Amino acid sequence: MKRTELDKSKAAFQKLIFWKSLLVHMAVILLLVCLFVSCAGVSADISVRKDGSFLVTLDYSISGELDSLGKLDGNARWLPVPVGKADFERSAARINGMRLVSFKSKRENGVIHNKAGLRFSSPESLLAFLDASGQAASFSRENGQNRLFLLLADGEVHFENELAELVTEACNGYFFELKLNFPGTGEVFLYSANGSPVTELPPQWKLTGGGRSVFSAPIGDLLLSSKPVSVEFRWTL
Repeated sequence: MKRTELDKSKAAFQKLIFWKSLLVHMAVILLLVCLFVSCAGVSADISVRKDGSFLVTLDYSISGELDSLGKLDGNARWLPVPVGKADFERSAARINGMRLVSFKSKRENGVIHNKAGLRFSSPESLLAFLDASGQAASFSRENGQNRLFLLLADGEVHFENELAELVTEACNGYFFELKLNFPGTGEVFLYSANGSPVTELPPQWKLTGGGRSVFSAPIGDLLLSSKPVSVEFRWTL
């Protein structure tokens, strides 16, 4: 084998190892979310204003152990969820159009309950907060209709049976809830892997349209989904 071909083979092998390591790391991070988020789950309440801005109330609880982990030197950038007020302030400093309006936190029985009020001046600033990668969220406006698309699970991270059982047990009773409040009427759609709307919801999943459109699902279902899970909110101002 020529040296150029050998170099290409080595590069391809290194790339394969990198992606496998990344997927394993992502799986561990996702598992940490389940282990440290309390049974109160995660709730995001988004109000769409007539001027095109957004008010967001993010309500969630985390274990005090996760807060301590976040304070360890060098660990902050690995945490998958905002731990405290400083995390939101860093995001606000990074994202143009984002502002931290309020933040409340209290500790009870080793669990930290956080409630953050956020304001975003435009859909672009909201997307930058929801999806820093720019690959899992999108916004479009056409003929007066607004659309917010969110990919909640890509279906590409697979757990071995024992790890899947651990995730199921750790996430039992934990829910992810996303609510959008519109000035007028709105709709929400759940899409299957082939892009068609889902008409029959899995157990404990919720999908409600109207002026207050809601999507809710068990966190464990989203983490263990072998197929992509995406939702789209539509509304007119």
